[in-house]
This record gives sequence, C-alpha cells and structure tokens, in this order.
Amino acid sequence: MKTKKSIIITASALIGACSILGACGGGGNSGGGNNRDGNSLVGDWVSQEYNGAFVYTFKDNGSGNYDAAGVAMPFTYTIDGDKLSILYEGDTDPFETTYKVSGNTLTIKDSFDADVVYNKK
Repeated sequence: MKTKKSIIITASALIGACSILGACGGGGNSGGGNNRDGNSLVGDWVSQEYNGAFVYTFKDNGSGNYDAAGVAMPFTYTIDGDKLSILYEGDTDPFETTYKVSGNTLTIKDSFDADVVYNKK
C-alpha cells in the first residue's frame, strides 16, 4: 500500500514539474506563440475600432490572415519576446512591431506607434 501511494505521489510530482517547465517555453523565434504572460496570440482578434471591420487570425503554425474590411491579407509571423514580425504575402519586408496579450485583449503598435486594440473573438 505504501509503495502504491509513493508511486502516485512521485508521478503527480513529475507531471506537475513537466507542466511548469512546459509553460515556461514558447517565445523565441517561432510562430505560434505565447507572450511573456503565457497568454496565447493564436486565435481570431477583432478590432475595437471601425465596427470590427479588421480581424487578425493567428494560427499556431506561424501563419495567419488579416481581414482588412473584406480584403484578405495572408501572412506568416514570428515572435521574439514582445516583438511581432508579420510578413504579408507578396511583401519582401516584414512589418515589425510590439504586441501585448492581456486576457482577451491584444494590443499591437501600428506603423505610427499608436496602440491598436483587438478583442479575442
């Protein structure tokens, strides 16, 4: 009985340690990412302005789409800390900016260094 209990406690501790170590990963130069808060960028994000006419979709494989009022703009993206690099299809230079995910809110700096806020769909 003691051995079975020891095995269960040890297994629980290992699972907990793996979960904690796994949560610390992410970031880096990869697509699909979590930011420093551990909140995922992956998903659909609708702009708070312009009646939600602008929607970012970030997939966990590093690809995505920006729907700009009905105009589809496919892209690939990478994350490095709080830096977001988006390369739109057909472009040669990526759009590089900072971003922050806080709960269901995504804030991205636009090309004029102004905050643009999106809500998770």
